[in-house]
Amino acid sequence: MSDSQTQEVLQLFFRHQPRIKGAILASLPDFAEEENDFRQTFLVVSAKAPGGISEQTSLRGHFASPRFK
Repeated sequence: MSDSQTQEVLQLFFRHQPRIKGAILASLPDFAEEENDFRQTFLVVSAKAPGGISEQTSLRGHFASPRFK
């Protein structure tokens, strides 16, 4: 996957982050596990993206939760 395709997948995922988290909370309403479930969802999306996205690339700074800053 080219860098531009990787960036596009990352941008789409994080642009729709509120909807994705909402779907996770609607199906698994354990708030304490929401962030972990979101990360797992991202890893699945990353693996299924054309060419995949390496874990190092995909996790670089994207999961700093604002509620813990």
